[in-house]
Amino acid sequence: MNPANRKGIARRAEVLEVIRQFIAKHGYSPTVRDVQRGTGLKGPGEAKRYIMLLAQEGELTFEPGKSRTIRLVEKARKHD
Repeated sequence: MNPANRKGIARRAEVLEVIRQFIAKHGYSPTVRDVQRGTGLKGPGEAKRYIMLLAQEGELTFEPGKSRTIRLVEKARKHD
């Protein structure tokens, strides 16, 4: 795996964790700017790009154009 791809995977995990922690602390979803601030990304556009990637991967959902609609998708865990 190339270093850029590894960094992208790590950043997606960081974005998910920031969202998870924000919801746990506040009881509601973060805005794109909250995610940007929590991760240290350069701007809200970059945060939105990661949110959209995570939605495509099935990790979360959101309603474009509406604030605080990010929802984490709980995945069933496999039992060995």
